[in-house]
Amino acid sequence: MTWLEFTSWIPFLSVCAPFVGYILVMSTNRWQTKKQIMNEAVTKDRKAYRDNLREYAVKFVALCNGRSIDSSGDTKLDCYNRILFILNPEDILEQQLICLMQELLAQYDSAKANQFIYCVMMILKFEWERAKDAAGDKNNKKNLTGWAHAKKTGKLPHPPEWMR
Repeated sequence: MTWLEFTSWIPFLSVCAPFVGYILVMSTNRWQTKKQIMNEAVTKDRKAYRDNLREYAVKFVALCNGRSIDSSGDTKLDCYNRILFILNPEDILEQQLICLMQELLAQYDSAKANQFIYCVMMILKFEWERAKDAAGDKNNKKNLTGWAHAKKTGKLPHPPEWMR
C-alpha cells in the first residue's frame, strides 16, 4: 500500500471515528443505567423483605406470648405463614428459624423466643450486608463474605448475654 492509498482513507476514518465513539459511549451509558435501575429495584425488594420479616417476627412472638400489639386481627398462624412464605427453606439459618417458629407455635418458651429473635436479627443483618453490597459499597465485600459463610453453615456469632 502506497502513501497515497493510505491517505485516501484518512477523511473516511475521521468521519467514522466520532460515530463509533458515540455508539460506544451510548451503549456504555445504557448498560450503566440498566444496572442502576436493577440495583434500585433489588434494594427496594430487600428493604421490603427486611421490613416484612421484622414486622411479622415481632407480631409472631407477641402473639405466641398471648399479647396483641395491634388491631390487625392477625393470629399466630397468620404470622407464621407470612414469615414462612418469605423464607428460603434451603438456607440453614432460615431452617433454624422455621424450627424455632414451630416450637413456639406448640408452646411458648422465653428461651426459644430469644433464640428466635436472635435468628431473625442475624438474617436481617445478613440481608442488610447484601443490600449494602448491591448498592456498591466496595468496603463491604469482606464483611459480606463472612456473613454469607456464617449463614450458609449455620455457625453464627454467639448471642449476647441477655439472650442466653
